[in-house]
Amino acid sequence: MDLRRLVLRSVRNLADLDLALEPGVNWLIGANASGKTSVLEAVHILGLARSFRARSLRRVVEGGSGRLTVYGEVHWRNGEHRIGVEGGEGVSRLRRDGADADGIAELADCLPLQLLNPDSHRLIEGPPPERRALVDWGVFHVEPDFLRTWRRYRRVLEQRNAALRQGSGPAVARAWDQDLVALGEAVDAARRRYLDDLAPRAVAMAEEHFGLAGLDLHLQAGWARERSLAEALEAGWEGDRRQGHTGAGPHRAELALRIGGIPAAERVSRGQQKLLAAALRLAQLALFGERLGEGALLLLDDLPAELDEEHRGRLLDAVRELGIQALVTATEGGLVPRGEGEAQFRVEHGKVRRVV
Repeated sequence: MDLRRLVLRSVRNLADLDLALEPGVNWLIGANASGKTSVLEAVHILGLARSFRARSLRRVVEGGSGRLTVYGEVHWRNGEHRIGVEGGEGVSRLRRDGADADGIAELADCLPLQLLNPDSHRLIEGPPPERRALVDWGVFHVEPDFLRTWRRYRRVLEQRNAALRQGSGPAVARAWDQDLVALGEAVDAARRRYLDDLAPRAVAMAEEHFGLAGLDLHLQAGWARERSLAEALEAGWEGDRRQGHTGAGPHRAELALRIGGIPAAERVSRGQQKLLAAALRLAQLALFGERLGEGALLLLDDLPAELDEEHRGRLLDAVRELGIQALVTATEGGLVPRGEGEAQFRVEHGKVRRVV
């Protein structure tokens, strides 16, 4: 998969631009606050219809009013695709191949991407939803039925929780249990299949590229493993009724990360947390390529913060070994681009021009 062309209108401080990108590493070089991260933010919006810097697209629009447009041309699965997002004030409009897209999943399927930025340590020390999202990104892309199953599970869960909040009796609230169990166990099984493939790749990536030995990944289902989900719901009924929500299920799952038997967030430094996050994301990209026969896109924003020169080099070597497309930001005098076919763009005062 390659993002061949990127067109932006009214995105933050960026001048309107139309960029032709290379299949490999694309460098965005410039001073702080020059607009480098805004380019990556626009690509993130193109693939996921949301920013990684702001809760609302309205905050990404130049001047804070009006609407932004992000358009891309993608080579994916032996075909050319056109995708776009228009957003800001009012409802966002998503487009794919000349028609309105049926939700964000159509964009994500066409432009699969991963992000590594200065907040990447949150994957290690942040709350469980950060790590559940890591797993679910991979399952979404390699198991076609997962998204439909997960959405059905969420709908049933919402119905059960609504009945609990309304004080409905067991006959009403527990009428949803059979479907909740079937769908919840299917979600858990899909996550486990994916993690069985991901774990050895992540362990190898962490140790061989970043010197982080002893990594262990373990998926906690969201209920005690000595019980089935049906048994967990039975045992937790009184607590669910009092609290007004369902306490057991894959919506409570946790990906436990340990180094040498100790929780990774407690064992390693902030810089090592970033390296561990990179190892997990890059292992996912490697598995993605093996399973789908094509690469995904990596957005690498200012990760060198808190990394020494050796580990910056190791990270870039790992990216290059994957042979994927990447957009990488760096300040003047920071990382020096090297390698065949790596494009370099200069970003100054919101304007972007190719120099190599």
